[in-house]
Amino acid sequence: LLYACVHLLLNMAEDPRLETKLRNHGIIELLVELMDRKHSEFCILIATFLKKLSVYAENKDEMLQSGVMPKLRKWIPGETDAQSEISLRLLRNLLFDH
Repeated sequence: LLYACVHLLLNMAEDPRLETKLRNHGIIELLVELMDRKHSEFCILIATFLKKLSVYAENKDEMLQSGVMPKLRKWIPGETDAQSEISLRLLRNLLFDH
């Protein structure tokens, strides 16, 4: 059920106005908290959502303040190649201008 809800929010975030509303309601902190889950498909979904949000500097800053880096380190290497790949892409986005 949680997977379906996060997936729905990811799809809804395709609209930039809705993405801004989600960010204002704390979606980044929620996603960072959910990074502790163990299911690899759910981890891939969370990393995909965070990668999408990490395109904007203010979102990257919020992710870094929310403690995304220690949790992201646990995902590299991931349980699957797909999890490792999306985690590395997220890491690249987070470090791009630092």
